[in-house]
Amino acid sequence: MPEANPLFCTDENGVIFSKNKEILYKYPSKKLNEEYTVPEGVKIIASNAFYYCDSLKKITVPDNVIIIGSYAFDNCRNLGEIDIPDNPIIICEYAFYGTEYYFDINNWYNNCFYIGNHMILAAPGLFDDGEWGNVYLKEGTIDIASG
Repeated sequence: MPEANPLFCTDENGVIFSKNKEILYKYPSKKLNEEYTVPEGVKIIASNAFYYCDSLKKITVPDNVIIIGSYAFDNCRNLGEIDIPDNPIIICEYAFYGTEYYFDINNWYNNCFYIGNHMILAAPGLFDDGEWGNVYLKEGTIDIASG
């Protein structure tokens, strides 16, 4: 990306950011890296930012990220390790759908999908008789995502 671009910039890995590097817009889906740490200055991971990044197995999100956009990690099928700090964060709908982490039964508590102490999705009836009922949060839940 040309350095003269007034809105966007890229890093040495080809990741696209806002000019001030507070928004991570796009991680190259064909990149073969298995791990990625979001840079410290990023506050927002945009919708679809890591969509279909099949090589990615681990993501580390720093403390200063306050929003993870819709479908941000959707269909990162091998993403099985997600490190998110235990501070309040807005996690939008389907941000982690289709990941290995999502499909791991150990990341579900009482029909709720969790990443650390962040409740991402409630699906009462998913693992039992299919009837929608009460949702019981696990102790220590920090926030409830929008999807």
